[in-house]
Amino acid sequence: MTDTLPAATQRVIPDAVAYLKSLGLTDPGAGGVLRMTFEGAVAPNVYASVRTTAAAPEGRVGLAYPALPPSKLFSSSVFLSGLRQNSLDRSNVAVLNAGGTGDGDVTLRLTVTSGDPANPQSKALPDVTLSPGAFSQISSILVSNGLALSNGYVRVERVSGTAPFYAYAVVNDQATADGSFIQPIAASPASQIASTTLPVVVETSTYSTELVLTNFSAATRTLNFIWVAPTLTGGKAVFPITLLPGEQQILPGFVQLLRDRGAVTDPRGPSFAGALFVSDSTGDLRGVAISARILSALGGGRVGVALPSYPSGSESTTPVWLCGLQQNETTRSNLALVNVGSVDSSPNDFRIDLYDGANGAKVASPVASVPAKGFVQIDRILATYAPGVTQGCALVSRTSGNNPFLTYAVLNDGASPGQRSGDGAYVASVPAQ
Repeated sequence: MTDTLPAATQRVIPDAVAYLKSLGLTDPGAGGVLRMTFEGAVAPNVYASVRTTAAAPEGRVGLAYPALPPSKLFSSSVFLSGLRQNSLDRSNVAVLNAGGTGDGDVTLRLTVTSGDPANPQSKALPDVTLSPGAFSQISSILVSNGLALSNGYVRVERVSGTAPFYAYAVVNDQATADGSFIQPIAASPASQIASTTLPVVVETSTYSTELVLTNFSAATRTLNFIWVAPTLTGGKAVFPITLLPGEQQILPGFVQLLRDRGAVTDPRGPSFAGALFVSDSTGDLRGVAISARILSALGGGRVGVALPSYPSGSESTTPVWLCGLQQNETTRSNLALVNVGSVDSSPNDFRIDLYDGANGAKVASPVASVPAKGFVQIDRILATYAPGVTQGCALVSRTSGNNPFLTYAVLNDGASPGQRSGDGAYVASVPAQ
């Protein structure tokens, strides 16, 4: 199938399969991998992503994930962390052969490991062989193939073939079916990881944060945390957490847990939001994964969005795009900025150029200032600064300051807070070319 996208424009396609049928697809089956090539454009200047949703009583729930350029595919082993199986959540794992037609089959081995030190076990599942473009999902993986785990993680490794592969996990709420997309992380990064930044930890009357800490290594690890939130007494909380070898801690209601442990003295009531900065007593975080879910209650269950952490060296210093922003009767877009503060104590100033996706016109250029180690969120950015624009992109540029930064967007179900399900879908930034 072929289609044309004019320069400097964005198309939001509500029903991907109907769209592909209109281009000539005759048998979509139950789903599969979509491969795109580009003519007349340099690939980094083209962006694509998907949001998969399901109907909920108050609207829709779901998750988002980006299309993957070759640089984001894998030939070496990866881990998928934060998996659980209980009355609240279930975890699925998917793998795919991301090679072209000439790359041949690839065989992948998935090894499931318990994250509970009191119940140590590890099991390699039957190898999965995939032809180019093929996709396979293992539903409720922690209780598949004779397993009976409530907490675990998975190692995915290529055991034969030369094609690149990809793997991811989805944690689904048992009541609402809302999904949280779990990104893979390299099992053996080449470079030392001195620190990592989780963009935000939140506690409000509506939202809470679940923190996930995974130690893939065979050594006990002591993690040192600094949570910077302006409404905290003193503006921050400092605390350690120790992980045993192979241990995974899934910590719901994390801010309340900090109260229980004495790291936070502020009572529940005010809204708390800020970035979480993590280092390791060894000075190298390789072998440790850190992520979070921001959750709210809905219909007897929960909805939310998963957030990855960003290792030192992976933050941005040059302009980045956030694409797929929407503002309409069913969806709003929030944009967040974090000044990592790893160079000095100076603030970062930003210009956010907003573009109308329909015609590529620049429609607004709001600015924001973020203190060192600070977090700023701009709610309903299109409605606030570009009324009438229903979909578009943001080009985020640091105009002053020396510190690396993070920026991301969240697509929320509902035109305004309190409408529809409120479920969020995470949109990562991509470097501007």
